[in-house]
Amino acid sequence: MSTTTLVFIFSVLVSFALSSASVCTVVTLNRTILHGGKRLNGFQFYRMNIVPDVFQCARFCFFRRRCVSFNYNANQTFCEFNNARLDPPNANLSTAADFVYSNIEDWGEAIGFGPCSKRPCRICEACYPAESNYTCVQEEMTSCKDVKICTNTSSDGDYYIRPKMETSSRLRIYCHKMNTNYPKEYVTLLKENYSKYSPIYYRNCYTYDWTRGPPGVIYYWKIRLDITSFNVVTGDKTFTNVSCDPKLFGLSDPNAFKKTGKTCRPQLNYGTGADCMYLSCKPRRGKFHINLEGTGLIVAPSVKWKASGYAAKISTFYRSPTNQIITALCGGNCGSCYPIDVLTLQHKP
Repeated sequence: MSTTTLVFIFSVLVSFALSSASVCTVVTLNRTILHGGKRLNGFQFYRMNIVPDVFQCARFCFFRRRCVSFNYNANQTFCEFNNARLDPPNANLSTAADFVYSNIEDWGEAIGFGPCSKRPCRICEACYPAESNYTCVQEEMTSCKDVKICTNTSSDGDYYIRPKMETSSRLRIYCHKMNTNYPKEYVTLLKENYSKYSPIYYRNCYTYDWTRGPPGVIYYWKIRLDITSFNVVTGDKTFTNVSCDPKLFGLSDPNAFKKTGKTCRPQLNYGTGADCMYLSCKPRRGKFHINLEGTGLIVAPSVKWKASGYAAKISTFYRSPTNQIITALCGGNCGSCYPIDVLTLQHKP
């Protein structure tokens, strides 16, 4: 499949059997409506397998009023329905072999035939034609954008959605910026989650120096979840607060940090720890603590951590049997530890 836009000029003979008769319709398209080698990312609300051709993919999309565009994989014959269309910079049309992307409005009357031709079902229902009648079937909400579309709400808050249609469990997701066209999904953390950068001076193992680096602790109360990939957006700090309380680092002087005149601004991402200490100092003092208990999610068992920086090392590492709690001490001179590639979550078994 070419990665350039295809000029889709063809006649399609569509036959579908009804209980008492067979209907054949010939449609001709002569428009630039397919983007070959392209895929819209992040807005899929449903995936349908074993779809024989792109025309049938377009029809199934048309039968769902919230489907405004689709991705079709000709090699694996599956169709992805999107609740958004290409609208830069909020949508990402990426290069993807074997895919084509198309807006459903470009198809016009080419697929508007049969009992579902007038799109009679409600916004989050699918229309299934049967003889001269049709059946409307309620479908799941799979994202905060779906919540906005299906419930006509603009209020931020917790909603139950089923992010992956093939799974049996729903998740409680916090929907943020629901008053925009592109709300975001967050997981509310019920336990303490934090990332720590130690202020111990790099030339020895006991002197504190708050003027070097960005020492402090950043607490995460909600984490941003890419609802399509289930990857945590570890750099999102929308729902965080920070602290440079000396007690967090074993100091008895409550004014130890205030004396520096600095503002407490640790910048560590979620699932990251760091320090900047002398090489002989043990254990390392950088730390991160992940606790997903009560969220219905676990850290994917495949996710690993690595140390980076001069003489960087992970001193201790703990992963609970359930993969819901992960904590580590790490650092270097200066150094840190963080997830390799991405921090992916999964439904709790």
